[in-house]
Amino acid sequence: MFNKKSYVLRRLVLLFSILSLFFLFWPSITYSQIPPCPTGQTRCGVSCVDLRIDPHNCGACGNWCPTGYTCSGGVCQQQCPAFQTRCGNVCANLLTDPQNCGRCGNVCPPVANGVPGCGPHVSFTGPPGVACGIKTCLTGWADCDRNSANGCETNINTDSNNCGACGIRCPAATICRDGRCQPCPTGQTRCGVSINCIDLQVDPLSCGACGIRCPAATICRDGRCQLCPTGQTKCGNVCIDLQVDSLNCGGCGTVCAKGLVCKDRKCQEACPKGQTKCGAVCANLFADPQNCGGCGTVCAKGLPCKYGKCVDDGATRTR
Repeated sequence: MFNKKSYVLRRLVLLFSILSLFFLFWPSITYSQIPPCPTGQTRCGVSCVDLRIDPHNCGACGNWCPTGYTCSGGVCQQQCPAFQTRCGNVCANLLTDPQNCGRCGNVCPPVANGVPGCGPHVSFTGPPGVACGIKTCLTGWADCDRNSANGCETNINTDSNNCGACGIRCPAATICRDGRCQPCPTGQTRCGVSINCIDLQVDPLSCGACGIRCPAATICRDGRCQLCPTGQTKCGNVCIDLQVDSLNCGGCGTVCAKGLVCKDRKCQEACPKGQTKCGAVCANLFADPQNCGGCGTVCAKGLPCKYGKCVDDGATRTR
């Protein structure tokens, strides 16, 4: 006889068994069909996210950044003000910041005699729309050639073509001093674009007139190029006796040490007043019988030296 109750019970047991098997193997079947996340992303739930920048998964799945914060480098950081960008731990205006000019970490190079700047108004190589250049020049300097690569190249305190400001030229008879055109001292002249006044009487580059250079072996004296006198040597623009000059002893620029004098082109110990260096000793040429009247002049045995002469007065003869 058909037992309806028993039949229903068997059907329920069979259905429960099928459902149990389904739920047992469903996770492996489902996840095996999910594709992997792209490089640099991590799966959080059913989504692939970048843990470095996702404010809802900052550094780890489910780590929400508070209101007013963004995710940068996997760390929640406070948002930067308008027109600024976070560069590491600071907020920077990429249009004006010389430490982050155009992009984070783009540091503007130093400026000679000036301060580096960043902005769209300067002409330096850099990212489109913004570039490094000169913000300001130091006091007394200016960028007169409009070439920011060489910085603030002009000294407007001394440049006679840019005196006090770019383009202000001093008259021919004046020079630029302290940013003002001033006349040269008496007896001196400015030659061309020189920043100094020169004495045409002694200047070897402009001897007697601007631009007249003296030959290598001559000096400028009294406005004329002249050779040094016999026995003297040209050192710079002066004639020197290398035999006795303590500042140029034996050669230009050879200075004798303190306490020494130059003699015969050598630095030697100075002798007391009234004495002369003779070899390794100091001698009184007026009374020394070994150096009587001159170094090495020896009086005959027993004769004295008086007033620079060996004297035979009979008093010193052997009896």
